[in-house]
Amino acid sequence: MKETSKRGNRLLKPPVARPLLLGLLILAVVAAILVPLYILRNTMLSQFAGTPANVGTRAHSAAVTPGSLARFVCQVTSTPAKNRMNGRILIENSDGSYSSTGSNISIQWDPNRSLAMGSGQDVHPGAILQVSGPVDTGGVVHANQIVILTGIVTVR
Repeated sequence: MKETSKRGNRLLKPPVARPLLLGLLILAVVAAILVPLYILRNTMLSQFAGTPANVGTRAHSAAVTPGSLARFVCQVTSTPAKNRMNGRILIENSDGSYSSTGSNISIQWDPNRSLAMGSGQDVHPGAILQVSGPVDTGGVVHANQIVILTGIVTVR
């Protein structure tokens, strides 16, 4: 229904439309702020999904805590015993290559059960491994699964 004013033939909008338009404007501004924040939050969380200890990230490079489940990529530095190896934790770069975090790790493994890809001969100083397993009270990771990544990834 249109109304005319007494000062001429100008049409006036009904007074109900103004609060409705103001409400829609406020809702649009709030959505424009919250939607990108929600997307950013979910993107950040999805990067860490499936990585219990998130070892190998700059923020969590020292997060190998006793009782936790660790999953990380490392470069073997030494193999002092048949079922023991030492390594340096690596972090993935934006270009897909890896760099050292400077954090060292000790890994206990069973050559007959731990290897998911590769063989025991592939575990030597310089080898690149993805390791997952529980951490004991001494900070040693007991590898449940080891995947040989040597030749697949680049370390810079």
